[in-house]
Amino acid sequence: MKKMTFFLLLVLNVAGLWAQTALENEQKYTHFREQLRNDFMYYTNDARIKGSHLPMEWRKTQNNKEICYWADAIWWQGHYVAVLATEYRLRQLHGQSTDSTLAELKEALETY
Repeated sequence: MKKMTFFLLLVLNVAGLWAQTALENEQKYTHFREQLRNDFMYYTNDARIKGSHLPMEWRKTQNNKEICYWADAIWWQGHYVAVLATEYRLRQLHGQSTDSTLAELKEALETY
């Protein structure tokens, strides 16, 4: 029993050594957020343009042509709005500017 307890304590203590820092998490979030906006959305800064600000279901390149597919756009739009709302709150809590996030959230809500 002592060996098992020692082993569990050792594993739990060592597991914390591989944790990510807040800065690493922020850098990864920024990378994936930019990838979403640049590679998986038709983003025009004008929500009135049909199809703008809607996350894609998938995209691929076929015969040197980009193929994008929007299936159930409102489903993915809900996830996108949730991400923006979370980002807004986190920026607010950390005293960062929320202007760009709020503008993007407004555009996302005006899409439908």
